[in-house]
Amino acid sequence: MVAVALGDLNVPSYDYLYTMTMSEFNIRFFSYYNKEKRDWEKIYELSKNIIGSSMMDSKSKNKVITDLRKAYIGSGKQVTITDFQKEVMRKANEEYLKRKQNG
Repeated sequence: MVAVALGDLNVPSYDYLYTMTMSEFNIRFFSYYNKEKRDWEKIYELSKNIIGSSMMDSKSKNKVITDLRKAYIGSGKQVTITDFQKEVMRKANEEYLKRKQNG
C-alpha cells in the first residue's frame, strides 16, 4: 500500500478524507500517482541525457540507461491484483453502500 499524505491528495483534513466517496478518493489518488510518475520520468530523462553525453562506451551507456529506466519507471508490466485483494475491495464496497443507505 502506498502511503500518501493529506497534502498530496489536496485534502484539508482527516474528517474530509473519511467522509469523501470512494470515487473522489480514487480520482485524487490517480491524479497523485500520475504526478509522481511524471516526476520520475523527468528524472529519468535528465539522467539519460547526462549519461548519454558522457565519455562511456556505447554498451556501458545502454546498460546504465536500462538500469535507470527499470529503477525510475519500472519494468512496464501491468500490475494485477490477486483474488484476495478483489474480495477485500468487494467487501469494502458493500460495507460502504450499506453505510450510505443507513445514513
